[in-house]
Amino acid sequence: MHPNNLVMTLMGAGFLWVGWYRFNTGSTVQSGLDTPRVLIMTQISASSGALTWLFIEPFRFKRATSLGFASGVLTGLVVITPAAGVV
Repeated sequence: MHPNNLVMTLMGAGFLWVGWYRFNTGSTVQSGLDTPRVLIMTQISASSGALTWLFIEPFRFKRATSLGFASGVLTGLVVITPAAGVV
């Protein structure tokens, strides 16, 4: 992968990670005790998705990549979105 493409991919994943907080907290419709819980669950899910992807990728493809890290972040964010307010 070209270095510029790699930088753009990681920047896009970072922007999605930061922007997803607003998306998930906005779905609670109110500001209350649910908002911090949604923020924490979003962070934990994105982080655990990235770490899980980085642990599995070396066994499957013999090396971990930054593209795999970005894919793990996005996967974690997508998985937590429907249930962020109730987990």
